[in-house]
Amino acid sequence: MPYITSKSRTPIHQVLQGHHHERLISNWLDSSYIAQDSTGQKYVYPGLIVAQDTTTKKFVPYSAGASYGTGSDTPVGVMDEFLDVTLGDEAITPVWHGGVIEAHCYLYGSAMGSGLTTVKTTLNKIKWV
Repeated sequence: MPYITSKSRTPIHQVLQGHHHERLISNWLDSSYIAQDSTGQKYVYPGLIVAQDTTTKKFVPYSAGASYGTGSDTPVGVMDEFLDVTLGDEAITPVWHGGVIEAHCYLYGSAMGSGLTTVKTTLNKIKWV
């Protein structure tokens, strides 16, 4: 299983499968919803399912209950990069079309590979492998 580790030895898993992927237009990931870890850092790992807040237009973690702003209950893509958002928002370009490794994707605050049934239905241009 290809992965590298962060300085805290947390695995950073490969998310994309295959070579052809389409991405959404670059926009900011709202860092205000990302919790600090035990060292005070705000890390976002690849595989996060994201939505877009319809008020701020920023990407936010997907939540079926719209916990992260208006529109956060509609998934729009999958992040495939590691980000440090400790200092603020960072630009991302989530994947919305192509092959994605389902076992390496996650909902914010949940285990990898779990609770993706609704997401898989909505993101039907993604081939979940």
